[in-house]
Amino acid sequence: MPTLSEQLSEIYQGLAKSLNDFHHKRFNIEALKTVNHLANNALAFANQHPDPFFAQLHLPKKRYTFRVNVTFNCLCLTLLLGKRLKWNESSLQQLLCAAITSFSHRQVLLEKAYTKKESVSVKQLNQPDSRLLEFTQQAKQDLWRGGAAIGNHVHNKDDRNGLSSLSYLPIENQILFIARWLSLRLTPNTRFPKQAFPDLVMQLIQLMPSVCHSLVAPLLSYPSLYAPGTLVKDSNGTLYWVLSVSSDDLIVKQYDPILKKVVNKSEIVLKQGLKKTLPPKVIADLDEIEALWDEEWKSVYDEHKRPITAFLPSYKVSKPPAILMAIQDQLGKREVDLSRVCQLIERESAFVECLRITASHSSRQKLPIQETKHAVMLHGFGRTQSILTQQALTLRLTQHNFPIQALLNQITTLTKSFSEHIADNVPSILPQEASTFISFVCASLFTDAQYKRVVHTSNTTKESLSSLIHPLKNKLFLEHAQKLALAWQQDTAVHKAINAMRYPVSDTKAPRVSLHLASIAHLSLALSRAHFLLSNPNVKEEVILMQQHKKILSLSDEVLKSIVEKATSGLFNNFIPC
Repeated sequence: MPTLSEQLSEIYQGLAKSLNDFHHKRFNIEALKTVNHLANNALAFANQHPDPFFAQLHLPKKRYTFRVNVTFNCLCLTLLLGKRLKWNESSLQQLLCAAITSFSHRQVLLEKAYTKKESVSVKQLNQPDSRLLEFTQQAKQDLWRGGAAIGNHVHNKDDRNGLSSLSYLPIENQILFIARWLSLRLTPNTRFPKQAFPDLVMQLIQLMPSVCHSLVAPLLSYPSLYAPGTLVKDSNGTLYWVLSVSSDDLIVKQYDPILKKVVNKSEIVLKQGLKKTLPPKVIADLDEIEALWDEEWKSVYDEHKRPITAFLPSYKVSKPPAILMAIQDQLGKREVDLSRVCQLIERESAFVECLRITASHSSRQKLPIQETKHAVMLHGFGRTQSILTQQALTLRLTQHNFPIQALLNQITTLTKSFSEHIADNVPSILPQEASTFISFVCASLFTDAQYKRVVHTSNTTKESLSSLIHPLKNKLFLEHAQKLALAWQQDTAVHKAINAMRYPVSDTKAPRVSLHLASIAHLSLALSRAHFLLSNPNVKEEVILMQQHKKILSLSDEVLKSIVEKATSGLFNNFIPC
């Protein structure tokens, strides 16, 4: 099995070769494949060895040029920010490609500006590579192309020039901008003074708009202000190389500046005894990594009860939370133990908050509900179960971010609102049953890779989304709904309703309740397409679809108009523009 240094060396050498090819050859399809391969290698190594990988930010390599070191750091920071912000891996992979090509254009100018103190045109440094834009567009790598198109305004010496307008960029480009800004200042050069990682993070927070602080906030817990790979000094002047972090202490090895090597075994030191963090220290070669993150460090790390990991936990969407299953079991009993139900609910803070907010909104006086028991009694057992199921499913589906996630969240919210108001006029279906059903029907919006590739919400995008969010046009739309409904132990009526949605009304043979659920979902989705995605509701097939389902549900045009007014009232004020 390759050693840490061998795996890292493969990444560095790959970057060096790619940058050299970019400099001497025009960007082509082979280069695009190479960059994707490099991004996958980096992602795989970081997933397996997070501390050693992210430590390289603070360990620039003497044998590699500035352009290689700064590109690696940009890649590393993009990966770190993406992971800490829980970005979906397919989206993150494109961001990593954009990071790798961040400094591939105008490489001679880059070296002159940052290593030779020569005066160069910042305008030229900021220019994007037109050939790269062309190929990423052809390959439909929209996230990568978007990152390349913004240029590199991080080269401006006036920090506020770029950072002040950060909030106007799409979220994915904000991540790239921050990674580029930090990498240029962390990598030793002659343009910017040497600064330690904590000082740069604090400087970044002060200069960037406050609305963007949430992007940097996760870095304060990991890698923290005492990041792996940094040299720290205690009050006695002793130097330590940080290997891993926890909330209160660090796993370190003592460093002798005269011998220029670590002199003791791994030990644990308290953060409160440390005095300062030093700027990045250049190391001669990657072999030095082996002396730091060795088997002895791994033993200490495994015995440590509270190390902070780089990656926040992820949960399988196909597996419902055990606490939700326990609550459902209690609520399904003939005689429900209210105290036991409340005890279980209060184990999950997200459930408690959701129940209290919805109960406060539902109460006649609109007063805040503080007690879980009061919220459960106000909702009733059936609605409580529905609310908790929807909340748990939403948390699972939205745990990883991607560019249009907020938009799809709003489409789902609007569709659920339509379904609840339609169900108010359908005696066989309760509003909470309809909205829970929509939560499963719309699950593919958050699980299907085709939605994660969409970046912009132009008119063309809205048209394509309108077709994708159509069970009869997009045959894959209900695939995830069926699997999730089974895994989350939904009623038989729900499974039959999902099956009924796959076919035109004339071909549907489903029980009455399932047919009504399917019709409510079809009608709600059609209304969302018309009122949110602005698809033409007068298209013949849409008119026929809506007429068929209105007939099944016995809804008049006047009732449907009233439903639309009620469902959209107050919602659009808080929606982001399409």
